Amino acid sequence: MSRTGTTRQYPGAVAIEFSEYDPAWPELAEKAIAEILTAMPGLFSAIEHMGSTSVPGLAAKPIIDLMAATGDLGNVVARDGELRSLGYEFRDAGMPGRLFYQRGRDGTWSHHLKTGLIQELTDSARAERGLPPVPVWEV
Repeated sequence: MSRTGTTRQYPGAVAIEFSEYDPAWPELAEKAIAEILTAMPGLFSAIEHMGSTSVPGLAAKPIIDLMAATGDLGNVVARDGELRSLGYEFRDAGMPGRLFYQRGRDGTWSHHLKTGLIQELTDSARAERGLPPVPVWEV
């Protein structure tokens, strides 16, 4: 059974559309990463394609998810205009220690960019569980 165009909706919830895996997704992610790094050199220590569109062969919501690591969220906020010039719009997602941006057209989102102090969040979560810190980015 094909999942292309499959929509699931639950009472009181937003409809979620799934598509068959698109082999163009990794290339779209790489292009978006290159655009951000070129427009904003030095701001992010790493940007990774993550989420369901990064898994070959997996049906997914057709939205490219990117996670960007930064040492200072204030620097990202200060350069918000540069992200807007690339088509990213800030959305308050209620995630402390992270920023969330969406890019798309006519209310259909094609990209999500999540930024955060990833190492700090990981170290904190591991410490709460009595685990030692580990590096999370290969830079």
